[in-house]
Amino acid sequence: MEKGASKFGGAFRLRRRLCLLAGAAVVLAGGSAPAFAQAEGEAVGEDAGMIVVTAQRRQELSRDVPITITTVNEIALKAANVDSLVSLPKLTPGLRFDKQGAYVQPTIRGVGTTIALTQAGSSVGVYVDGFYVPNTLSLDFQFLNVESVQVLKGPQGTLFGRNATSGAILVKTADPSTETRAIAEASYERFNARKLQGYVTTGLSDALAVSLEGEYSAGDGFARNIYDGSLTTGGGFAPGARRKHPGKYEKWTVRGSAKADLTDNFSVLLRYEHGENVDPTGVINGTWVENGQVYSAGDAVPGTVFGLGRRQTALNQRAEFGIKTDIVQMTAKLELESATLTSYSQYREEDIWQFLDMDFSSASALGLHLPEKAKVVTQELLLNSNGSGPFQYTAGLFYFGGQSDTGINLSVQGAPYFAFNGNGAKTRTYAAYVDATYQLASDVFLTGGLRYSHDVVKAPYSGPAAARVYTPGFKGDRVSPRVVIRYKPSEESSLYASFTKGYKSAISDPERTSLKPGVTAYKDGYYLRPEDINAFEIGYKYAVRNLSVELAAFHYDYKNLQNSYYEFGSAIYSNAAKSRIRGVEGAVRYELSPAFELSAAATYLDAKYRDYKVAGFFQPVLLPDVDSDGRPDFAGFNTAVPADASGLQMQRAPKFSGTLGARYRAEVAGGALVASANLYHTSRVFFDAAHQFGQGAHEIVSARVQWTDPSERYTVAVFGDNLTDTKYLTQANTTLVGTGTIWGKPATYGVSLRVEI
Repeated sequence: MEKGASKFGGAFRLRRRLCLLAGAAVVLAGGSAPAFAQAEGEAVGEDAGMIVVTAQRRQELSRDVPITITTVNEIALKAANVDSLVSLPKLTPGLRFDKQGAYVQPTIRGVGTTIALTQAGSSVGVYVDGFYVPNTLSLDFQFLNVESVQVLKGPQGTLFGRNATSGAILVKTADPSTETRAIAEASYERFNARKLQGYVTTGLSDALAVSLEGEYSAGDGFARNIYDGSLTTGGGFAPGARRKHPGKYEKWTVRGSAKADLTDNFSVLLRYEHGENVDPTGVINGTWVENGQVYSAGDAVPGTVFGLGRRQTALNQRAEFGIKTDIVQMTAKLELESATLTSYSQYREEDIWQFLDMDFSSASALGLHLPEKAKVVTQELLLNSNGSGPFQYTAGLFYFGGQSDTGINLSVQGAPYFAFNGNGAKTRTYAAYVDATYQLASDVFLTGGLRYSHDVVKAPYSGPAAARVYTPGFKGDRVSPRVVIRYKPSEESSLYASFTKGYKSAISDPERTSLKPGVTAYKDGYYLRPEDINAFEIGYKYAVRNLSVELAAFHYDYKNLQNSYYEFGSAIYSNAAKSRIRGVEGAVRYELSPAFELSAAATYLDAKYRDYKVAGFFQPVLLPDVDSDGRPDFAGFNTAVPADASGLQMQRAPKFSGTLGARYRAEVAGGALVASANLYHTSRVFFDAAHQFGQGAHEIVSARVQWTDPSERYTVAVFGDNLTDTKYLTQANTTLVGTGTIWGKPATYGVSLRVEI
């Protein structure tokens, strides 16, 4: 065991217990107060039909919140066949979910990270039921009994912390209920995709409710391995390589919950979740080809097979991603005389593995294995004002503690894997924040917020387990302010102007790869500078029962972007000195009649690097034509060199993206028929800063028709995605020995049956 590991394990367990005790302190408190506000979703009374959101950590009508928000309820998610976080962009212009291998890297309005490193985190703060989900390898999760999803656009550094520079995504699932209810749903779709979901909740007493829910899904994937294992056209299949159905996946999750109303003003919700996910979809690569040049080390090996089509792959190494997750959570809520105190206590443990065929061909050039273990403790205390007076506030304390350890093992020319490198660190964040709104006049409101964060990185290291090299730790402080002025010309409308500041914490660079010519060292080159973003936004909102309109214009000054590219097998980190992002957004929903509803939304971005001289450019080294195919051969490695991307459009920032949706309801055979369709469009997007790899403009069309019987117990549906069978890439992965392609899913269609009692 490496020096200090046992000490840290004890300290980590102690902090975990202290965090859970902090939550328990709320459990032991007492008092009396009015009942809690209505559940999140739709308002009641005079504002019935209006959307209620928690974007400011308190429940408010969406039209009165000075933040650009996309709110999607369970019905809308079903209508667009959105069953996971990564499929959410179909309903949210300006949002992207890209991947590097299995690392999920969300981007909002062009702001997002490209660094495939657990401790680097995401630029989007993802919260499920109020709990922070920090690991980007955990973000591709299936929705489990989700009631609503809110996408908050723009920096959310005051209320949601250090790594919410581009925004936040808030997922709300159903609480246990004392009213007995059970739901079962089964579906089958193209590529042998099967899914089973179940949910049951009941009351053990008037004050104690429990629920159990689970999800199982499996399928063959759409990729086909066109390599037959022949030694004459490759290196043969390595152990664990899938000869048939390389994209075959299987995943399941089960969650148990118990909610106790211990007094009239105090409740506790306990949850335990276990999930296992084996899904190679994000690591099944084809081979990038451009102007007849194949970007793979196998190009220099006669007879090598390449996967050049959408459904083709020619992998002979093991390609797989797997994750096992255990989560324990406790939410304790206490109603005080004039405020609500909520405690969120969480412990997460993740066991992760990745296998990748890095030459993206049938040649046995290079295989990569990334085993990882991660542990996280979070504790948050949130105090919200109650009532409807002129002064409303939110205040809180937040603690984050994480440990991650990643191995980097290589297989060269088909040989067994050996320990090549590794990295890890222990991360802490302590934060305090307050956000308050004061009504200056009957129609004018002033909001001010401030968050103080103290970040600590301990014992960062690089190197394999047997030869770790520890580098200096890090401590940093940041203040994230927010100021908003809001004017209500009428009860139904709102105008606002805001300034918000966000930051993304420093990232350890133990091998000091950022020390390049022209780069000023930060912390002696052992860290990348924290990202900083200053955001200015003006907006207008209007909402009545059958019509809602949102418009916004924004300008970002974005500094020290944390980016990476690959050079001779190592990730080269850098800070893009300056970027500028500006744009406009709009969304409208109109109910033409009780039976027919239309919605549309669009985002226009003008996002450019102002000063970025160290972007990576993949320069393949070419040899004379060895395999007699009439073109030079790729030598098997690249000379990725710094390139000047100043003035170029930012990667993962399409100039235009938009959605158009329609929903029709009618009574058929005594039951309810609902037909819905959704169109998503995006303009050209670049996967890298130097504009070497990209995807042109394209559209995705989804549709669903469902019928619920008169008893409202049975629902049958037919659905389809990418109905026009658009061919498009979702990512290009550049490595030492080639560039791989990840394709979007072809047209899919299926049926489902839902039973509710």
